[in-house]
Order: sequence, then structure tokens, then C-alpha cells
Amino acid sequence: MQKSYLICYDIRDAKRLSRVHKVVIHYGVPLQFSVYYSLLEQHTLTEMVEKLIAIINDKEDDIRIYPIQGTTLENWPKPGFSGSDKYLLIN
Repeated sequence: MQKSYLICYDIRDAKRLSRVHKVVIHYGVPLQFSVYYSLLEQHTLTEMVEKLIAIINDKEDDIRIYPIQGTTLENWPKPGFSGSDKYLLIN
């Protein structure tokens, strides 16, 4: 079953930042710089986390993944929504 997550990171090194971005963009939709929305199965979340752990320096970098309860995009776009990107707004 897919669940919604908010993924946020603060990476101190530019090279690691680029590598982390390349991983997270594969799994999520950017909301702001270093903040992403993602709809993932548990095994996919685990896969992403393992890739991120291999990249970061745990003494300098910070990655946080927050589960979002009761939020889904399966009913987007809602009636009256005029945007073309269903990820523009999250209920």
C-alpha cells in the first residue's frame, strides 16, 4: 500500500547535495528546494533510504522523511482545478 511522505534535506557538501537530489527527484515531486512530496510503497521507501545512507555524511547532513497521514493524490485534479499539474496542490 502506498503512503504519502514529505522528504526534506539539508546537505552541507555541494557534491553530496547533487547526489542526494538525483536520488530524491527519482522518488518524489519537488515542492520547494530540498523539500519533496512522495507517494511510496514500503519497499520503495526502504530502497530510497538505503541509497541516501550510502551518500550522506551523518555528522554533517540531515535528511528527514515525514509520513503524511490521510493525504493522497488519487482524486486529483479535483473538480474546478484549472492547473495542468496534479502535484501543484496537495489536499
